[in-house]
Amino acid sequence: MTQPMDPTAAGIETPMQLPMPIRPAGWITRGKRGVLMATLVWAFLSAFIVWWHLHFGMIQYGGLDGGLLVNIAWQEYLGAEPYRDFFTPIDPLFVFPAGWAFELLGPTWHSLLVLIAFFSVATFTWAWLLLRKAGLNSIYSLALSFAIQAMTTMPFSWWWYNQVTSVVAAIFIGSSFLLLMQPRDPWARLSFWMALFLLGLAKSNVAGPMLIVFLGALLWEKTTRKFTLAATLTAGLAAVAFLGFHGISVPLLVNSYLILSDRLWTPQMWMGNFVADINPWVNKISFPCIALLLAAPLFMFLQMAKTRTEAIPLRAIFVLSFMTTLSSMIGLAVNRDLKMTDAARCLVAAEMMALFLQKTHAPIRLNIMRLVTVVAIVLTFTGLTIGALRVRVFSIGPGRYAEHTPLKTLSQPAFFQGMQVGPTFDETIEDIATVLAGEGWPGNRHLKIFMGPRIDCCYAAFDVPVEPGLAVFWEKIPSTHHGENIPDGDGEGIPEYQRRPSRWIQDGEPLDPRVQRFIDAKFDLCLFCLNFDGIPNLTLMPPDLRAELYAHYHVDYHRHIAVFRRIAGN
Repeated sequence: MTQPMDPTAAGIETPMQLPMPIRPAGWITRGKRGVLMATLVWAFLSAFIVWWHLHFGMIQYGGLDGGLLVNIAWQEYLGAEPYRDFFTPIDPLFVFPAGWAFELLGPTWHSLLVLIAFFSVATFTWAWLLLRKAGLNSIYSLALSFAIQAMTTMPFSWWWYNQVTSVVAAIFIGSSFLLLMQPRDPWARLSFWMALFLLGLAKSNVAGPMLIVFLGALLWEKTTRKFTLAATLTAGLAAVAFLGFHGISVPLLVNSYLILSDRLWTPQMWMGNFVADINPWVNKISFPCIALLLAAPLFMFLQMAKTRTEAIPLRAIFVLSFMTTLSSMIGLAVNRDLKMTDAARCLVAAEMMALFLQKTHAPIRLNIMRLVTVVAIVLTFTGLTIGALRVRVFSIGPGRYAEHTPLKTLSQPAFFQGMQVGPTFDETIEDIATVLAGEGWPGNRHLKIFMGPRIDCCYAAFDVPVEPGLAVFWEKIPSTHHGENIPDGDGEGIPEYQRRPSRWIQDGEPLDPRVQRFIDAKFDLCLFCLNFDGIPNLTLMPPDLRAELYAHYHVDYHRHIAVFRRIAGN
């Protein structure tokens, strides 16, 4: 008697054998109705992402990070080139789009929100197509792609380098796995090349390790070797050409990265950041989820070792999986940001690893995909919650500008029109407007004005030009002073290893050119916000710069700012 054929013996997957997330679901995923449903869900989620950023990005202001972003974008808008005309150790993928937003949409805070909304929708769509191409159904792919945004950009809702790098890195990981799955597919190759180019311009502490080992793993495999080599060369040349177009050499960019490298690799920074989130209650949710995702590769390989199956490129998968884990741990230990920001990479890697297993390891694949689904749901709702509560903004100088008080909608200055802020930020803006008006600004255009940390957004807000050759933040500028007898407010409680320069200039050496430029500029006014103890916020400024201020300026105090006016004849 003839026995019925076992479909698995012929390598055929039946619907009941497939893990739930990729099991056909009738009219929802099949045919024209499936395409229509997926398109409608994509359109709804895209519109929701845009609304989210434009709405919540206008609620509360993060002084230090927001000021840094605005300062960079404003200087680019005025025609300055990053790394050459002003110092910043931040990656080009963050720096240049900020300036483009001002140039295309005008210098307003709203322009930066439009930028992050566009980026979020573009990468959300990219991730959806990537996961769909890898084998997931459209609805589940959309859900995971939305989860990536909910874990990265949506808790913040304005343009910031950790979130941007994490999203691009997650897409690069997915593209690398897809290239292993379908090495000759044109879409897989295009996705990989684009992600490779963008990651090459992204934050170095995440991008550097990933690029080195991921490219090595793909060069190791015969099926991807030739294309990976060609993609690396062409994407590298494209990145160098992009930088060269802006007058930036690779050594100049690398040197700007190294300025802060010693701080990033201190044991205190590693241990402090790895175990502590910017927000404790968020950490209690996100850290266990991340630990499960980091353990997924180990779980998978322990299970696969029992069957000794070599049907898939295990060496490359192991390297990619291990490197995803390692790069995520580096990000967790170095980035002073929400832990879930770095979880996006682990989420994509775990999902793509599961898709590699196919019929021979269906139970393992199902368990990993269940884990990914649960973690994605938890972190999605957590990310949306903290985004709506503005938790990330409250972490930027707690109580400085983001406050648990009734908010006021600003009408002036036009830069912040429509933004809802607390009384401290509102009164700080009023103080600055009063001081500048008293000096005849903006009519008095020969006046030289310097805006300190947390209020450097007011360069753009009040149409103040920035003196060329300065730094956008001064934390690691070397100095001839050791800080003795120089008034220094420490009301922010910033640790010693973060606020003191790492290297002191020896006697007889020239000052750092950025400090020298500040001294040579002979500013008429230097404005700084006040610490909670009423002392001017000079904590992050180099001692030489603080010495210059107290030697050649006298200080007037307002509600929330200190105004250093240059003494006549100095």
